[in-house]
Amino acid sequence: DNRFLQHLTTEEYNDQLKMADVILVPYKVSEGYRARTSGILAEAIASSKPLITTDGTWMSVQARKYNTGIIVQDNEPSGLADAITTMVNEYTTYNQKAVAASGKWMESQSKEIFYRQLISGI
Repeated sequence: DNRFLQHLTTEEYNDQLKMADVILVPYKVSEGYRARTSGILAEAIASSKPLITTDGTWMSVQARKYNTGIIVQDNEPSGLADAITTMVNEYTTYNQKAVAASGKWMESQSKEIFYRQLISGI
């Protein structure tokens, strides 16, 4: 079941996050994303969800640091399509990486650390 969601209450959002198999966070760097953080990516890692995100972002730094997800190039729709196909075909592997990343992520996070990352863009 593929769904693109918008305008959810907090409860609806949390329910959808729990039900999701994969989280897509492909921000367009070319349209101004740059070094900002993403609460959705943080929640995906914390929730042991495999993810797909864009290179050249704070999110790709986190995906590399915690060895989770697939990183795609900015503004390359075919790369995103290939990543989705890879994720589906190798879901067990990416799910295992997501579970391992979650533990490491939770050990290394706090409000202060997240705020510092937000400010520095790392």
